[in-house]
Amino acid sequence: KTPAYNFAKYFKVLPKQFIESFTTRLWKRKENLPSSVFEPKINPNTLLYKDLKKDMTPTDKDQPLLSFQIFLSDARGVPYPDQDPKKTDLQVMKREVRVSMYDTLTNSFIGNSAIVASIHNKSEPDTWKFNKWKSQVGTNPLIFTSKDADVVIHGDVDLIFEFVIVCKGSNNATKDISCGFASLHLKEFKQFKNYVNAPSIKTLEIQGGSPDKPIPADEFDFKKDLGAWKKMTRGNIKSKITIDLRYFNKMSAEGKFYISMLPSTCIINKKLLHFLAGYRC
Repeated sequence: KTPAYNFAKYFKVLPKQFIESFTTRLWKRKENLPSSVFEPKINPNTLLYKDLKKDMTPTDKDQPLLSFQIFLSDARGVPYPDQDPKKTDLQVMKREVRVSMYDTLTNSFIGNSAIVASIHNKSEPDTWKFNKWKSQVGTNPLIFTSKDADVVIHGDVDLIFEFVIVCKGSNNATKDISCGFASLHLKEFKQFKNYVNAPSIKTLEIQGGSPDKPIPADEFDFKKDLGAWKKMTRGNIKSKITIDLRYFNKMSAEGKFYISMLPSTCIINKKLLHFLAGYRC
């Protein structure tokens, strides 16, 4: 656990848009965890499982209202702390993007989160890269799927991409720090029937803060002596992430079959699809 005094010390060298990771805060409260979604639910009246498939033949009812693979291409202009040892003992141990679902009507997170690890290049600290499509290693891409009309049609749910750095201080205590987040509005996809003309590539703006208290990129605090940011602001680099979407209608028959076994709404790493489908069937 990070001592309070060390927590304050971390943020003295960071601009105002850096906060403690909001997904970490959820996990500390036992919220937004995989178990809340993938663990089979029991009907209190019958004491039987109520959300598991009864047969191995998918029906129309099993098909999602919205489902796609999410490949994180790259992100640029992501705020990043100065790591000059003369100024701070803050060390960045790893970087990852955490993808969650956020209900903007209730200002609350729903479902679970999934994580994609970032590849670090010291020469480009503001750039986050990820493993390629067919790479045998890595956690990219993800699969989002939902059969819930309240999420896809009637609701106002966003996919939130949180940029998290795991930092270590001089006493070896660690802290998950949010560098910013981007939002993908699911209601944008209502207009595309059967995914016809749906965009395959999306570029999302990165904001600071959290979904309930966002800090727009044009209000980022650049007064701190952050070497990488000095170069970026001179070049007027925009903070953004590019994602590649591959829709349900383009997936293989096998992929569609396994997706039909997932919970009504969830987001997972594609490499876990067979495992999670088998766990629930």
